[in-house]
Amino acid sequence: MTPTPVAPEKKSNSKLWFGFAAVFALIAVIGFYLQGSNTAVNEAPPQASASEEPEVTTSYLSLEPRYVHVIVEQEVLYDDFKTGVVKTLLDLLKVYQDVRIIYNGPAAKFAAHEIRFASSTSQNRTYLEIEYVNRISGHKHLDRKYDITSPSIKSSLKRSLDDLLDSLHIEIDKEILASHVDELPSEEGAIEAIVTAYASTYHAHTQGRALELIQEAEMHSPDNPYVIATNYIYNLSYLYLHPKGDNTEAINKLNAEAAEKFAVLESQNKVTPKVMEAMAMMALSKDDALLAKNILQTIPHQRKTVLFYVLNGKAAELSGNRDSAEEFYYNAVIEASSTLVLNLSEVLFFNSDLSDIKSKVKDSSL
Repeated sequence: MTPTPVAPEKKSNSKLWFGFAAVFALIAVIGFYLQGSNTAVNEAPPQASASEEPEVTTSYLSLEPRYVHVIVEQEVLYDDFKTGVVKTLLDLLKVYQDVRIIYNGPAAKFAAHEIRFASSTSQNRTYLEIEYVNRISGHKHLDRKYDITSPSIKSSLKRSLDDLLDSLHIEIDKEILASHVDELPSEEGAIEAIVTAYASTYHAHTQGRALELIQEAEMHSPDNPYVIATNYIYNLSYLYLHPKGDNTEAINKLNAEAAEKFAVLESQNKVTPKVMEAMAMMALSKDDALLAKNILQTIPHQRKTVLFYVLNGKAAELSGNRDSAEEFYYNAVIEASSTLVLNLSEVLFFNSDLSDIKSKVKDSSL
């Protein structure tokens, strides 16, 4: 493909709110928190045009190769299914390249990479359009569209991921790429429900919709490890973030049901990183910090998510190591591009006072 020079665009006056979330599990938690806390809503960055783009820095050597500025057009931003597909693709990209995804803020202008997402329809098919520009050379290395209409979701995720990696000059065996994408459920109803749930909790008018979507995914793919783990993560998070009095009995019941499913997955050698995160959450719900840390340490380095850092922070606090906890929470904020993870970390499993970290964040900027 012949690179095409791209002229810089003018900066929009508005802020992009798409950067609230980072990982699938934590998006659900963020959504639940936003629905239940006016304070969290007030702290969220204002919505704005998805076509926002930072001014290109005048210093060539200030471009950071690890930074990827993601721009999401309106037609994608306000469609939960499309947003979920984008987030899933970016999560997969981070497995193979140690990058920091940035949606807005001062750090965006230093990004050496820019990925833009838009969508279109043709003959009753929905397409995700992806453009990639390398700001170091100023050239466009990818400009393609991918069919995300069922049953093409998984195959398009594989193709778009492969194309993005090729554009970034990263060669990964296609079988390895396929194996990670195949952790998602294959059934049409399940994968569509699970990626939609990824983003559905952004909006107050869809309160509880994420849980319904996960239940729908479980109906279609009851034995899929990703679905089983995500279902547990969503429901356990909801119990902590929306307690109805003493929820100990409800947590114990959920843990008992999930433990049986996790045992089956272990016997079948189907314990994926997502399942490990869920198992670590269960350990923390039982105040077993040592078990939680042992589980988290088995997660491959390249599969670390925002939830990974939050769980490590809670485990460190539970062990009395507040300094280490702060370091994990800092990584969670950077990974998520949002300070909302601090609000969430304060209430998950047990109450934490993170006011000092919030003050440090307030005095600086992402």
